[in-house]
This record gives sequence, structure tokens and C-alpha cells, in this order.
Amino acid sequence: MERLLRFFTFLSMDEIRALMDEQARDPGKRPAQRRLAEDVTTRVHGADAVRSVVAASRLLFGGTDLRAAAPDVLQVLSQELPVVRLPRGEAESLPVVDALVRSGLASSKGDARRGIQGKGFLVNGEPVAAAERTLGAADLLHGAYVLLQ
Repeated sequence: MERLLRFFTFLSMDEIRALMDEQARDPGKRPAQRRLAEDVTTRVHGADAVRSVVAASRLLFGGTDLRAAAPDVLQVLSQELPVVRLPRGEAESLPVVDALVRSGLASSKGDARRGIQGKGFLVNGEPVAAAERTLGAADLLHGAYVLLQ
């Protein structure tokens, strides 16, 4: 990792050593890999793109509140994750069980119901409490997005 940082970034040797020390203390956080990815992506795509991608990854993996996400971050997610596009009227009245099947997260309505009973599905980061739940206007983040997990 140190070699990659030296070749592909303009970081000083002191910064690289500090990153490698941090990496040795807590390899699970992968600070050196993250810094390399941010540095190269910034040069290729620009700082705004990096901010959006980092915010999107925090939404998916870091527990950040989806309702607080900016529209551009949700747009980044929609380009990177499987998406099912629906007319707004349909999305505002679709049973969650049907949404899970249409998205491919459940293989059948029965599978969706069992997953919901086991607290295995989320709508916008919140567990689905009942199989009878229907998506509504309040579930559309920025009027356009619903994240099913």
C-alpha cells in the first residue's frame, strides 16, 4: 500500500508514513486505501464527485440518516445500485411486499412477508414493521427515491 501511495499520489513521505502507522494500528478501517482512492478519484473526477461518493458510501455502510442525504448523493446511489423506476403515483401506493418482489430483494410475496416478519427488510433505513405496509409520499426522499434494503 505504501508503494501505491508513493507512485499514485502527491502526498509527502511524512503523510504516507502517518497513514501507514494508522493502517497498522487499525487495518479494518483501511485509511491508506481510502486516502489513495480519494486522491486518485479527486484528480480524475473532481472534488465534488468524491464528496458525493463518500457521502453515498456512508449512507449505505456507515449508518448516516438517509432522510438527511442531499439529492446529488441519492443520484450517485441510483447510478451505482440496481434501480427499479416507477411512475410517482404507483410508487406512492405500492405495497412494500410488491416493491420487494419487483426490486428482486424477495423472490415472492411469501418470501417478502417472511423477511419482514424476521425484520430483514428496510425502507429508507427503517425496518419494515408490517407486511401490510404501503409506500407513501413521505417515503419518497426528495420526491423521487426510496431505498429498499
